Amino acid sequence: MHYLVSSDVDLESFPRRHTGSDRKIWMPDLKGLFSVKCARELVRMRYPVLEEADLLWKSVVHPSLTAQNWMFVRGACATLDKIEEESLEHVLWSGSATNRAWQWLEGIFHIIPHYNLLAANKKAKGRSRMVKDLWLVSILVLRSELWYQRNKMVYEKKKPCWTFFKKRVFNLIHEYSARMTGYMFNKVEDLEILNFFRVKCHRVKMLEPVECFWQPPMHNQLLLCCDGASRGNPGVAGAGVVERNSACEVVGAMCVGL
Repeated sequence: MHYLVSSDVDLESFPRRHTGSDRKIWMPDLKGLFSVKCARELVRMRYPVLEEADLLWKSVVHPSLTAQNWMFVRGACATLDKIEEESLEHVLWSGSATNRAWQWLEGIFHIIPHYNLLAANKKAKGRSRMVKDLWLVSILVLRSELWYQRNKMVYEKKKPCWTFFKKRVFNLIHEYSARMTGYMFNKVEDLEILNFFRVKCHRVKMLEPVECFWQPPMHNQLLLCCDGASRGNPGVAGAGVVERNSACEVVGAMCVGL
C-alpha cells in the first residue's frame, strides 16, 4: 500500500471484492494459475528459427542425412578457417573440386543449384513431387559427401578420386530414393532422371475432371454460396458470401475478416 500511495495511485478507484478474500494471481497465464511450463517460457533463451529445418525433417530424408546437414545449417562443423582460411562455404560450394561436383549434378537435373538450402530447393519449383524430393536428397547427399572427402584429405591425407566420389554419391541417392512416394510427371525429363539413378518408376499423377453443378433457386428464393479460408492455424482468416436469385444473377456479395 505504501508503494501505491507513493506512486500517486488512487486507491479508491480499485475494484473491491464484496465476498471472499484476496488471492494471488499468476499474471503470465490467462487462467491465473502457476505452471512450470509458463515459468519456463519466461526464463528460457529463444534462438532464431531455422527455415531449413522443414526441409531436413521431411520423411523422404534419411535421419543420418538429416543429422549431417543439420550441422551444416547450424555452422557447427570444425573447419580450419582460423588457420588456413578454410570456411564451410569453401568446402561445400566454392572450391574447384566442389564446383565440378555441383556442375555434374546440374547436368543431371537441369536445375541450377545454390549454396543456400532454401534457395536451392526453390529452384525445383514447377517440377513433379518425385523430382523435387530427389533433387533435395541429391543436394543433401552431395553436401555430406563433400564434407566426408574433405575430412579424408585433412586427417588421413588421402587424395580424392572423382570416379569413386561420383559412384558413392550415385549409390547413396539410389538407396535413399526408396523412401520417396511422390508422383512423377508424364514427361521424358522425369523419366531420364529416374532412369539415371535407377529409381523405380512411380505412378503418374493424372488429373481427372470432376463434374459438379448446382441448380438455381426457386422464385422468391436466394442461393447463398459461402466459404472461408485461413492462412495458418492460427492465422489470418476470412469468409465470404455470394447471393444469387432464381435467374442466376448476383444479387449481392459480402466478405468479412475473422
